[in-house]
Amino acid sequence: EAGMLKESDFWNLIQQLDWSKSDNDQIIEPVIDAISMMHVANIYQFQDILSEKLWQLDTRSHAAVFTGGADDTFLSSDDFLYARCGVVANGKENYEHILDNPKEMPSDITFSPLLRIAKKAYQRKTGKKMTIVPAFNYETYSNKQGWQ
Repeated sequence: EAGMLKESDFWNLIQQLDWSKSDNDQIIEPVIDAISMMHVANIYQFQDILSEKLWQLDTRSHAAVFTGGADDTFLSSDDFLYARCGVVANGKENYEHILDNPKEMPSDITFSPLLRIAKKAYQRKTGKKMTIVPAFNYETYSNKQGWQ
């Protein structure tokens, strides 16, 4: 039976990203490998925790680094999502710091491959394509409260 994937487990997995590699697929490989050894339920839980972290960073304050705080400035929803991925990919301490200090949101660090980890792990484990609706919609502007 699958145990619940705890938040501490999630961050331990994120720490396995191999930043010594230059190729994105090689960077995420250790995490995919580790998750694909777990129960299928844990793969979904990893994706749910990731979705929550990304959702929590989806705020007007965090986006201000891209828009200068102006509401009429174009914000690339993909760029902002990938920047939020970059914050999560850089670990728990970094994530918590940026969550609490939106003005320090980096605009030049992105890591979209984070979004592929669960899908690749699921496919490796089951041989099937993962269809997933994560616990939180992490697309930009989904956190209604964060954009008030």
